[in-house]
Amino acid sequence: LDVAKEVIATFIKSRHSDRIGLVAFNSDAYPLCPLTLDHSVLQRILGDLKMSDILGRYKTGAMRDGTAIGAALTSAVNRLRPSDAKSRVIVLLTDGEHNFGEAPEGAADRAKMYGIRIYSILVGKGDALGGDMAAARSPLLKLVSEKAGGEFYEAQDRSALEKTFHDILNKLEKSRREDIASYRW
Repeated sequence: LDVAKEVIATFIKSRHSDRIGLVAFNSDAYPLCPLTLDHSVLQRILGDLKMSDILGRYKTGAMRDGTAIGAALTSAVNRLRPSDAKSRVIVLLTDGEHNFGEAPEGAADRAKMYGIRIYSILVGKGDALGGDMAAARSPLLKLVSEKAGGEFYEAQDRSALEKTFHDILNKLEKSRREDIASYRW
């Protein structure tokens, strides 16, 4: 999680004019930050995110055991749907396990319907994912990305994750938004 947070923080810094939000998930999806141009707030929220917070919600009964990729995608689609940006993208960073709730394929269909692309990133080494689990989890993420006009990536280490985010960054359209507060009258 720490490596992913660092790479995501760098990605956020490179998207100066983009509204970006953050959704975390386990058996439920919960938005940590709505779409915002205030990247300093987003960076603080990202920096404060700890695996113990997510697991703590499970241990207290506030969250059930499981991983709901479909719920996470639906939450992200619902936040992006009203946006008027030229390019609306979800970057799904996951170990690829889906074992709870709504099917991710349905969320991918809705994303496509609203012109939202999904870039799925399977993170972790094969051993950490249970040997051949990475190979077993890849087809779902590939399908989700394909349905929503994005791409699928695997990142087994920091270097691969950085390269993946750089590749996604290069594919995104740059939206030009002007800050009227910076004009002098």
